[in-house]
Amino acid sequence: MKLTKLVIAVDMDGTMLFADNRFHPLDVAFLKQDLPLTVIFATGRSLTGMRLPLTINGLIGESEPVPYPLVLHNGALVYLPGQRVHRHFAFEPGIAAELVQRVLAFPQDLAVVAQGEGREWLIRTSPYGGPRAIYYGYRPLAWQPGEALPVFSKLLCISDQPEVLKELEETLRSLPLEGNSSLGDLYEMTPKGVTKATGLNALLPALGVEDVPLITVGDGENDFTMLDMADLACAPANAHPPLKTHAQFIFDRSERGIFQPVLEAAMERLPLPEAVQGQLRAVMFTSG
Repeated sequence: MKLTKLVIAVDMDGTMLFADNRFHPLDVAFLKQDLPLTVIFATGRSLTGMRLPLTINGLIGESEPVPYPLVLHNGALVYLPGQRVHRHFAFEPGIAAELVQRVLAFPQDLAVVAQGEGREWLIRTSPYGGPRAIYYGYRPLAWQPGEALPVFSKLLCISDQPEVLKELEETLRSLPLEGNSSLGDLYEMTPKGVTKATGLNALLPALGVEDVPLITVGDGENDFTMLDMADLACAPANAHPPLKTHAQFIFDRSERGIFQPVLEAAMERLPLPEAVQGQLRAVMFTSG
């Protein structure tokens, strides 16, 4: 079943992912089928960070390219199926240099990872942030001040002290960037105007599905723009409270994962042809 009549874009951390980079077992089983819809993973993670849960959950092999279209770096890096780069919205060199200079001069303890096209660099580290970057799937290359500045489209700052991240946000406020705290120990930055909606708007026409109903599912600050562009905006019950006001459907992901409750809502709320609904029923699972 390859004729796509529905697109679902799903966030990772806090939405698809449970502990230890695991998906819900029903979601794994769902994704292993031949699906009558397009699944897009839309996340702040890098390519290595996105490959980690796909590998852990048995959806790709260690050397196999990712078969799903991807919106990474909170919209700044877009991949077509087969891990083919479609768009990379990198920071302009002058802004990138100023941003790195400010995070290096920041007096508080934190780790900083610069995310580029298919690789990332450790700009500075900390006892908490360094190991936490590995947990999120990053495998950063070493970088030292004085070396050529890499081309990157997202800067990730990690600290276990929320007040430190708030102070950092104030320090960087004058720069042209999009900043958010999608998780409690992260502050993420992309170029001004680049969000998950930017990435999806670049990706959907390339896939030929710009006129197909779009479902988006997310839980954090970096998901507002993605939910606001959807035909059906969904959020798990654990979502950031302000984000829930942008969702038309809120659900508990713990019992049945993401896809079954969201697709049930889509069949109830979207004007899908009966033939499409029949195809969806054929790939959905009962809660038992």
